Amino acid sequence: MGVEFSRSSFLRTPLNEITFIVNSWYDEQKRCANIQSISTAKLTQVVLSTAAAFGGSKEPTKTQISDFLPFELDKEASEIESNTKKILSKLIKRGSIPTHVIAALHSQISLD
Repeated sequence: MGVEFSRSSFLRTPLNEITFIVNSWYDEQKRCANIQSISTAKLTQVVLSTAAAFGGSKEPTKTQISDFLPFELDKEASEIESNTKKILSKLIKRGSIPTHVIAALHSQISLD
């Protein structure tokens, strides 16, 4: 990639390669848009929690960051992340992971 195609080279490029390139580009654009919107989504959660508290609600708001992102998250990646968190949670509860490792991973994982 990155090299200019001449018109004749482009016309000889198989259609499935062009489709793959366009789909890959689109997926990357969606990923970038979600990354750029994470701070706004977190702020939205804080605002909703604050509004609920001022409204007298005793229950926490049950929203997720993914509810406020412009594109749906990758379901396979989300499932893998969820499974990883479950496994880490079990290992931490069993005491199989040293404390310093748990402290280092704390910012990357949140055990629900």
